[in-house]
Amino acid sequence: MPEQTFRYLACGGFNTVLGLAFYFVCYKYILKEQNLDFGFYAFKPHNAALFGAFILNFIVGFALMKFVVFVDSNLKGRIQLFRYLLSLPLTFS
Repeated sequence: MPEQTFRYLACGGFNTVLGLAFYFVCYKYILKEQNLDFGFYAFKPHNAALFGAFILNFIVGFALMKFVVFVDSNLKGRIQLFRYLLSLPLTFS
């Protein structure tokens, strides 16, 4: 198996486990299974935990792909970030 493929799989697996763990901790211990109320709108605890896990996974996932997997890329960071953002709809389809 090529080294870059291994790094891609390892980083993706780590990011997935991190997201699941953060969701659990956020739902059970941070939000304590109660609504997150902003006054004008209240998020249900599973939606708020999912949003938090998504934000964390996006940041960590991009950093891992940029600095661990695709270290040989000559593209600027903002271009890589834009392309990473464009790949998100593919993960939800």
